[in-house]
Amino acid sequence: MTNSDNLKKSIEELKAFWSNSNQYDIKEKAEEYIELYKTGANSDHFTWVHPEDAPYINTDNCKAAQWGIPNQILGDIEKAKFIFGLYNPGTQMKNNEANKTTNVEDYVNKEKEAEQTVNGEHFDFESKEYSGDSNFYLEHVISNENVMSQELKKLYKIFKEDKNLFLIKNDKGKFKDYNSKLIEKVAYYLHAYYSKAFQKISVDNKKSNAVKDAIGYYYNLFEKMKLVKEIVVQNNIDYDVEKEFEKAAENIAICNVEMLPYRSSNSDQVIATDWKLPSGRLAADVIVDKLLKDKNTVTVFRSFELKEGKKKFWKGFLEQSAQQKGVDFKDIIKMPIFWFGGKQSASLSKNNVELYDSSVENPQEKVNEAIDLLLKELKMEDFSNKLDEIIKNN
Repeated sequence: MTNSDNLKKSIEELKAFWSNSNQYDIKEKAEEYIELYKTGANSDHFTWVHPEDAPYINTDNCKAAQWGIPNQILGDIEKAKFIFGLYNPGTQMKNNEANKTTNVEDYVNKEKEAEQTVNGEHFDFESKEYSGDSNFYLEHVISNENVMSQELKKLYKIFKEDKNLFLIKNDKGKFKDYNSKLIEKVAYYLHAYYSKAFQKISVDNKKSNAVKDAIGYYYNLFEKMKLVKEIVVQNNIDYDVEKEFEKAAENIAICNVEMLPYRSSNSDQVIATDWKLPSGRLAADVIVDKLLKDKNTVTVFRSFELKEGKKKFWKGFLEQSAQQKGVDFKDIIKMPIFWFGGKQSASLSKNNVELYDSSVENPQEKVNEAIDLLLKELKMEDFSNKLDEIIKNN
């Protein structure tokens, strides 16, 4: 089998784990979940935790892990140029709030309310917290749509409804700053991780506010889209701005992979206790096969290794996967594998990401190249340039 075949096989094995194992079919689980939501029935027995995972994971006192729909892959990993390995997906509510919910219906409604409320105002964008379609749930766990596409679509919907929410104004109603709280609320992954690629560092090492740089970039992009929509109508130009925007967002070549698929507001509420954890092993298999297929894929890991404590982190799962495939793990880490060097911050910026293999020449240069590649993807430059061209010519 070719490396490409091996990657496809690993992806199919992960899908089969969720949808075609002896003990678990996510579609059947989804039908039960939908019924519990519709009826408001007692849900104490229900859990999304896969029975093959259960012996090797601790989710005590975390209803989000039981009732929040899992995530494992967000993005088309076969086409991805950039992979971000994370620990586990988060939630809208804090753990103590989630644990006060009484059943699936109560949990979902409170998560949706938190998800769709921005600065006290409700926005009716498509929720990822629930669907009445049982086919939705496997696509939620393993999604071809990258997380930035999902978040940018939400931000654009808010811009169309009230673009002033992007802005902070002074007492005279004039522009003062961009509203970073908006991104923190609506676009978690952009706020916490990806926005940092927009950060500018001056020659004297002064750093700009990356979140505001990111929201400023997308606000201006949305303004250009608004202008071009008017131009194409006035000049009868065959160009669907919103369709092209969605296509560009969906083609951002990034992929998030969660080591643990179960949700929590903090990482210490869901803990892998053994390297035998099937979902973690299968996720590692996908990444290793991707790296063997596309050796130039930039891969950044949060929670890569831990020298003390009981938590199981990415490095162990990857080592185990490489060994089973007959691959020397030392060859894997010589590929563009990055981490955060044990730092608490997981911001994807040039001064925070580190090359894991310290023996590589010019490590900072490799980091800079990786973040530049990420920024190019995030900016959707081909789409932005097309908008500029239409504006210039009309």
